[in-house]
Amino acid sequence: MVIRVLKPEDITPPVIEKVNDLLYQENPKLKKLNKVGLESIVSQKSARLLVAWEGGEPVGMLTAVYYRCPSKICVAVEDVVVD
Repeated sequence: MVIRVLKPEDITPPVIEKVNDLLYQENPKLKKLNKVGLESIVSQKSARLLVAWEGGEPVGMLTAVYYRCPSKICVAVEDVVVD
């Protein structure tokens, strides 16, 4: 298993489908992401979508959101899903 930041060039129809499958596990009511929606997430400077890959396909992911506090840089972890 390899974990790496999802980049715009990684976004293919099979990856979009698998990301939507993972998100469905977290919340079946979420609207499905399309390529533009997923690109807008991975293009943010303050967030990273980390994806676990196994056998060439995503098997898990989380979103790490970075923000500055007066005393330090903080990270919030959101949308953790593992298949």
